[in-house]
Amino acid sequence: MTQNDNTIESSDEIEPEPLGPGILLSQAREKCGLSLQEVANKLNFRLALVKEIEENKFNTALPATFNRGYLKNYARLVNVPVQEVLDSFEALSSAKTEGVDMQRSAMQSFSKQIEKQAENNRLMWVSYLILAILIGSTLMWWLQDGELSIIDTNSHKNEETLTMAESEPTQSELLGATGTPEDFIDTETLPEKADEQVLDETEMALEEQDHVDTLTEQAVFDEMPLNEVDNTDAAELISSPVDVSFNFIGDCWVNIYDATGERIAWGIKKAGYEMNISGKAPFSITLGKPELVTIVYDGVAVDMSQFNRGNIAKFSLPLE
Repeated sequence: MTQNDNTIESSDEIEPEPLGPGILLSQAREKCGLSLQEVANKLNFRLALVKEIEENKFNTALPATFNRGYLKNYARLVNVPVQEVLDSFEALSSAKTEGVDMQRSAMQSFSKQIEKQAENNRLMWVSYLILAILIGSTLMWWLQDGELSIIDTNSHKNEETLTMAESEPTQSELLGATGTPEDFIDTETLPEKADEQVLDETEMALEEQDHVDTLTEQAVFDEMPLNEVDNTDAAELISSPVDVSFNFIGDCWVNIYDATGERIAWGIKKAGYEMNISGKAPFSITLGKPELVTIVYDGVAVDMSQFNRGNIAKFSLPLE
């Protein structure tokens, strides 16, 4: 083994704790043949104090001078060199002080380690919280982006549907604005939805109304109950304007023409909007969402339950 190895091993060895003055005094007392009680009586010490001295238990609350005085008296009694006893006491006190310092240093080091670990734990939890917030924000953004894409797609579809509905030719455009009621009946472009019974009633009404020069398409086929109205009432319906009220409980697109072909209202009406119009009946009406509209025609509420929810409704007022 080399010299360096010997140096390393010797540095790793722990110095033994000093014997202390108690053992020196105890051995000397036994050589003198004295008991603990006899020593206590001769020195006028308490028996417990003698035991504490031999066990190296010194009251640190007392000044060191008192402990040295006890040791000097005990050493003289048992014939032990006083200086040897005091040197042993000093060595023991120094060892205990170093031990306390080492223990205090170890406790401080442990306390710092605990504080550092707690700080690391706090940083770790803060990091987890920030990560959770980032993940939640990303997820929320992704969901909102998907909803906006769906809304944009539906809006484009609704706009295309409404544009197609608005661009469809009206019945008056198909039949011609200047044609007479007789020409309308003979024209092959009559709406397919008008049944034979309506056509028959129209022909009968036209024969009874020779004084009426022109009628709109809606007055002939869709709206006027000609079998229940006489000539005078028909003339009043054509010439007198009718009031119609619309109440919107949701946003709805509308397109309305009166009997003269005049476009009375169109566009998107907002929820809560009340629209009142006046014109010559019958009215040609197109609603984007009929379930969101209530109509009062000439003071009478119109039954809107006959129209399908979510579908565009095209009808005339008054209803047949």
